Amino acid sequence: MASPVEGLPIEGIRSDLEREIQSRNRLVVVAPTGSGKTTQIPQYLLEAAGFSGKQILVLQPRRVAARAVARRVCQERGVSLGREVGYQVRFDDRTSDETRLVFMTEGVFLRRIQTEPNLDRVGVVILDEFHERSLQADVALGLIKAIQQRQRKDLTVIVMSATLDVDPILDYLAPRGGAECPVLSAEGRAFPVTIVYENGRDRRWVTDRAAERVLQIARSTEGGDVLVFMPGMGEINATARRLRELRLGEDFEILPLHGDLPPDQQDRVFQSNERRKVIVATNVAESSITIEGVRYVVDGGLARVARFNAESGLGSLEIEEISQASADQRAGRAGRVGPGICYRLWTESGQLNRLPQTTPEIQRTELSEVVLQLSALGVQEVKGFDWLDRPDPMAVDRAEALLRRMGALHRNQGVTALTDVGRQMLRLPIEPRFARMLIEGDRQGCFDQAALWAALVSGRGLLVRGAKADRSLEAAQEPFREDERSDFFTLTKAFQMVREGGFRMSECRHYGVNRQVALSVDEVHRQLTQLGQRIGLGVTSQKTDDVQIGESVLKCLLAGFSDHLCRRTSRGTLECDLQGGRRGTLARESVVQESEFFVGTEIRTISSSKRGALTLITLASHVEPDWLKEVCPEHVHRNVEHHYDQTQKRVEVLETTRFGDLLVAEEKTKDFDPEASGRCLAEAWANERISLPLFDHRVEQFLLRTALLAHHHPDLKQRALEKDDQIAVIARALKGERLTKEAQRRPLLPEFLKALSQEVREWLEMLYPERWTWVDGSERKLVYHLPRKKTGGEHVEALLNVSITECFRLESHPVLGEGTLPVTLILGVPKGKELARTQDWISFKAREYPSLKNRWKQKYPTVTWP
Repeated sequence: MASPVEGLPIEGIRSDLEREIQSRNRLVVVAPTGSGKTTQIPQYLLEAAGFSGKQILVLQPRRVAARAVARRVCQERGVSLGREVGYQVRFDDRTSDETRLVFMTEGVFLRRIQTEPNLDRVGVVILDEFHERSLQADVALGLIKAIQQRQRKDLTVIVMSATLDVDPILDYLAPRGGAECPVLSAEGRAFPVTIVYENGRDRRWVTDRAAERVLQIARSTEGGDVLVFMPGMGEINATARRLRELRLGEDFEILPLHGDLPPDQQDRVFQSNERRKVIVATNVAESSITIEGVRYVVDGGLARVARFNAESGLGSLEIEEISQASADQRAGRAGRVGPGICYRLWTESGQLNRLPQTTPEIQRTELSEVVLQLSALGVQEVKGFDWLDRPDPMAVDRAEALLRRMGALHRNQGVTALTDVGRQMLRLPIEPRFARMLIEGDRQGCFDQAALWAALVSGRGLLVRGAKADRSLEAAQEPFREDERSDFFTLTKAFQMVREGGFRMSECRHYGVNRQVALSVDEVHRQLTQLGQRIGLGVTSQKTDDVQIGESVLKCLLAGFSDHLCRRTSRGTLECDLQGGRRGTLARESVVQESEFFVGTEIRTISSSKRGALTLITLASHVEPDWLKEVCPEHVHRNVEHHYDQTQKRVEVLETTRFGDLLVAEEKTKDFDPEASGRCLAEAWANERISLPLFDHRVEQFLLRTALLAHHHPDLKQRALEKDDQIAVIARALKGERLTKEAQRRPLLPEFLKALSQEVREWLEMLYPERWTWVDGSERKLVYHLPRKKTGGEHVEALLNVSITECFRLESHPVLGEGTLPVTLILGVPKGKELARTQDWISFKAREYPSLKNRWKQKYPTVTWP
């Protein structure tokens, strides 16, 4: 058996590594790209004492890397894949009972821990490329730490990265008072990479700029492959298309690389080639894997990033600038086998403006899958889990609510627990929504079709959308769109057409079908059906009638996406109401143009320069209202509701059926509720749909006085009457009314007075009275005032209009509230306009009055000025 490769920079820390793992169970390794850490450290551990008979697991963020690194290590050790060394990714297990070193994706690791909660067969877990801060890597690290603390002190965890902010990791792994966590650092391979920036901003799209840079490299150099980074599959295809238009030449082979490619096409990138390769990749090529021969990197500086808005419950997929750390990782690809050059398609000053590190995925993504996995492990309070970076509590609440909605979780006496449905969902290595679809597919007798639809979602972009003028493509695709119940029927027909033809390139091109996506859909569908058979799904009697299957599979979508139910606002429009009081727009290319109710498997917020933020619904499917009771009965509610009809100027009583908070049906009823009607009118007033003339100056003065009392005298335990309190008081005042004109006659002040106890009302009159007794014994009206743009009792003023000549009899300034509030005296001439204001008459008389007196005497000569 061969030994690890010698001469790599990582060899310099081998002895330190072997020494530290004898006494420590936590370790951080920081080593630059090209140092050999990913391939060599696992081999060092294979040969180290202390792990005999135990597996070494190496977690990778991506399937491409897990497969490629496993094959590379097998090659170095001269062993067959699946014996001593193997890999595990979704639907692809190349391990055996004798496998000791396993490269696996983080998601597969989290599924393994469900069945082996203490990792009894494992000696070491390595989290590679941790700087990417994937959601599953964060969860994996937290679970390993918990296992170590609970009962596996012999379990070792190693966190590795080329670009890593070490301090937060050390604080997490070695908290104050805990065991030390060593950091081992290795030098990089001595192959320099020259960074070349753009001289200025180029407004052309990144695909055109990248293609022209590749052409320049091709014409000015004689050897070395080129690696181009693009944000997604669409940009990869556009770059490749542009390179062909520029006639790159027969000496080059253009190869795409992204996660949706079939494994055999991904492997072509790593195979030797007589021609120079131009690999156009997403950030799957950013970490872990070495592509032999790459000497030039062209970095577009962009990545497609999924973000989740916990407040709205909607996701977005945005193209964003990569971080400085990611840019360094990408540049390192050019220096793996020799000196290289990285061309960054942005300016040097633009590099300084980028984020230093990539935002942790846990702070920007939907969390239902992780919440389901943690719940299965007995974590009853996900927010209290030992996170490296805590997720948004609202995002956790959203995830738990979604899982309860799908029947995967239930909450009893404050404790969240997994249901039988949830346990079944965990056995399917796909997102919870699609797992719930397959479970419903088994119940509905259409498992195979549900599995195909789940695969079609994973293969986004099956149909190529031609330009508006491309009539031939429109005509070719038109037969696929005959069934207007679902966009999935369109995709299914297109997929079946090219599958029956053996996925021939010519046929795929004719029908506008993305052949790579179609092949991936076929593979995922096959894997899902095989997995279903192994775990007992889809083995019972399945429906054969096409009409029944069609209706049943639509119900499956509803089961997985019930929170995405939409109702069209009116016929002939694409606008619709969503749950949560939101509005959305159905995509124009959808065939579901006539359905009042439908679910959209994709609802995302997109930005538009013309329309701003737009909530767009795609991949829609028809829903019959009756299906809601069958598939999700616990979310269907019938209520009697009172609504204000602004046209009729009255309260109408309706019996409504709602799915969640989305209105499904309504009809008039005679079940009038006097209290509900009063509340309805009060809310109409709050929303400025009706006016209440008797919410007048006296009421407003009462509210301001109460606010003063609440702020300055908290010992009385009376809070200010805010908007919600006002609505409640008005609702009581209008109880039993139905017509606007009758409501407008109802007096409101008596009901507001009742909102205060008799004792508080007495204190209010004593401390902040409506009238003030002047020095001459007369009663003067106080006006309470809140300045514009101010809120709260602390800003309320008490105003009193007086003639300035009357004030010379004052021996002290008037105050309210036992001295807490000086009265604002508005000083004027007799029957004249305001001269000045003061909250301290004694000081005003001594300091300001003498200098103002002469001016006022000239302006008002008939007044006697003291």
